[in-house]
Amino acid sequence: MNSSNAWLKAHNAVHLMHPMQDPKGLKDNQPVIIESGDGVHITDVDGRRFLDLQGGLWCVNAGYGRKEIVDAVTEQMHKLAYYSLFPGSTNPAAIALSQKLIEITEPEGMAKVSFGLGGADAVESALKIARQYWKLEGQSDKYKFISLYNGYHGLNFGGMSACGGIAWRSSYEPLMPGFIQVEGPHLYRNPFTQDPEELVEICAQLMERQIELQGAHTVAAIIAEPIQGAGGVIVPPASYWPRLRQIADKYNILLIADEVITGLGRSGALFGSRGWGVKPDIMCLAKGISSGYVPLSATLVNQRVASAWERDAGFTSVYMHGYTYPAIRCPVQLDWRRSISLCARTWPTTPRWSANTSWSACGNSKTSTVRSVTCVERG
Repeated sequence: MNSSNAWLKAHNAVHLMHPMQDPKGLKDNQPVIIESGDGVHITDVDGRRFLDLQGGLWCVNAGYGRKEIVDAVTEQMHKLAYYSLFPGSTNPAAIALSQKLIEITEPEGMAKVSFGLGGADAVESALKIARQYWKLEGQSDKYKFISLYNGYHGLNFGGMSACGGIAWRSSYEPLMPGFIQVEGPHLYRNPFTQDPEELVEICAQLMERQIELQGAHTVAAIIAEPIQGAGGVIVPPASYWPRLRQIADKYNILLIADEVITGLGRSGALFGSRGWGVKPDIMCLAKGISSGYVPLSATLVNQRVASAWERDAGFTSVYMHGYTYPAIRCPVQLDWRRSISLCARTWPTTPRWSANTSWSACGNSKTSTVRSVTCVERG
């Protein structure tokens, strides 16, 4: 071990706070220190090379070391690294990226984009937009959100309040009021049935009962992931998301698709909700939108939602957000045609990939099930 590597390993846990793990355990169980990446591979400080099946944290959709992305960032940094979208100013890069995002979400009918710095930021913006929308519509009582058990929506206070796992919430309670969780269709672990369609109907009824208990006039939105990621890569039966859309329409509630993980091709379709044949009212994008090269997220709304701001010219229609938006991040977006092509290539391989991973797990007594949709895998 050279002296530089020894220093890194000795000092990793001295000042650096690692999320999602016990700080005391870091000294006894030192993490792998990743030094470089190339394509789908990463290399640690000891020279060991790994195939990065997870793609960072489900974000490096385009692979590591992409010269064209680095060149685009460098060019923009020379031209203009930052300028805000506050009153009186804007920048070409943000304008161009907003247009591209609306183009690729045309099937969903998206109309407006708000940029941010990460998935939690995108979710926080979606929650704010949903509440403000109903205020602009003259229905201020509609402030509650319904999410799913095992759902993960980031660790800002709004998103954390929508999370459906105690581990993400307990250390920070009390959280924000107005957030309710209901059972989602986890086919492998549920107390009801192993029949997919029966389970969808049971979960749909539970959702409707909760809406009626709260009062539909108090519920702003349903928020869910098309495929639950951090909660266990839980793939819902194909009919579940269409039922969510039906329920949202029935009770005049917005539907928010948290596409932070599933968006931009990772779930097979370009967007997870598109794969289920559903058009949400609000979409949250991050991770794959920049392939992890820079912090970037986007919250998109359809024309129904956007129109509320167009009808109101008063101060109540001002959308409150802060650091929007460094121009440097906007040129980093992927070549969308390449992403679409990637979806077309990966979707047919899913059955073979799933079969191989399931076969590999057969001899492991600690593995009880394998769930996958294209590039999202959990054993």
